[in-house]
Amino acid sequence: MALRTLNATWKQLEKLAGRYLGKKPEKAAIAPIDELCQRTNESRIVDALANLLVRHYTGLEKAGIAFALSERKGFPAWSTRFDPDHSLIVVNPVGVFKYQRACLDAVKTLNTPQARESFQLYRLQAFMAELGKLPSRFLLFLLILDQVGRFKEVSKAEKRGTGEVPENVDYLNLLWAFKELETFIVENTGVNLRSEYGIFWYESEWVAGNK
Repeated sequence: MALRTLNATWKQLEKLAGRYLGKKPEKAAIAPIDELCQRTNESRIVDALANLLVRHYTGLEKAGIAFALSERKGFPAWSTRFDPDHSLIVVNPVGVFKYQRACLDAVKTLNTPQARESFQLYRLQAFMAELGKLPSRFLLFLLILDQVGRFKEVSKAEKRGTGEVPENVDYLNLLWAFKELETFIVENTGVNLRSEYGIFWYESEWVAGNK
């Protein structure tokens, strides 16, 4: 029941966020988004999300999830963040939908000269272009898992045999989150994300950099 309620709520948020993020942003959409986020925070949805995605990781056994409300100037730019004082992953739904748009725009970014000036930037944009094939609700899960990865500091592992810290933290966190999402989806639904949505991404093809 919680997952079906999440799907219905997320569809409503997607519609409202579309109004807020339109070419002519509708400030009137802020109040209903806030109201829906508040109702979500008072429901079992956030607890179900935390149980499914977060609490089985070491150090996050008591962590929670909450949907962010608007600020004085509207909704913040970030999509998810971790509040260490309350052990809480905060989700800004408008930020998630903005991130989805950034993933869709990454396809065009790859064709610009600027994108090829940095291998790390190009790899990140190429990966985001693949992530743009996912439904927005899966991007929600991915960005929650991204915060888990940041908490676990998965990107701080040294490069094997070099003693160097890897560059492009955003990419490495997203890569870890995607692999965790793959496992979660196949275990709970039997769906293989790569085959279902045509995602072609193999880290081994990218680790060496441009040649």
